Amino acid sequence: MRDLKQLLKNKKVGGRAPLDEKSVRYVFQTVIREEYGRQGLENMKFLSYSDSMIFVKIKTSAWANEIWLKREDLVKLINMQLGVDEIRDISMAN
Repeated sequence: MRDLKQLLKNKKVGGRAPLDEKSVRYVFQTVIREEYGRQGLENMKFLSYSDSMIFVKIKTSAWANEIWLKREDLVKLINMQLGVDEIRDISMAN
């Protein structure tokens, strides 16, 4: 079984891998699970991916604060998993 980074590398067009929402959702959920476990997944819901931004719905202000403080680290982890430096930020809604 190939990992996601290898699959995305094979899909490159013009030197850059086209990211689809499904891939970004999967990597986001994987990173959240690794960093925060099941509670993180229960309190953060991926909404969409557009214009290099990930949009998520957060259940509580405590989780929103956690994501706000750690969003740069999360973006770096997501980009590392994707194998491209495409994601700029995470936008949150309550």
